[in-house]
Amino acid sequence: MKLKRNFDEPICDIDGNPIRLGQTMEALLFAINAIWPRIPSGLQDEFNAALKTQNVDDAQLTLRIACVRALVGAYADEDNLAPEEAIKRMDLARKVNVGGIIEIEDTERDKMKALIRKRFGGVVIPVVAGELLEKDVPLGTM
Repeated sequence: MKLKRNFDEPICDIDGNPIRLGQTMEALLFAINAIWPRIPSGLQDEFNAALKTQNVDDAQLTLRIACVRALVGAYADEDNLAPEEAIKRMDLARKVNVGGIIEIEDTERDKMKALIRKRFGGVVIPVVAGELLEKDVPLGTM
């Protein structure tokens, strides 16, 4: 079944504010701060040095970005991913990466929803992205 979806839609937090990619780094730092005292000081120094070299992107997290990252991600439970499946995912990532309103199959939607749950975990991003993947684009749009 063919579906039209707008991959430029922003993914918003529970307050309705678009999630910014820089916030992902902030969440990571918050989580790391909780375990920081248990990390040996030598590793803390290495981590701080590596972190300073990172370029924190403050763009909005869109459905396009979430789907592409999920499709091209590597997952521990998929060590032996069939080459055919990897090619299908890459082809779908290229298709979605164009952005805007794109026609997808319901099987492609289901694959992206499953991979977004794996890639992002938690609740907000998988739920909101899933809702956006279910949201119909009005007829005549494209």
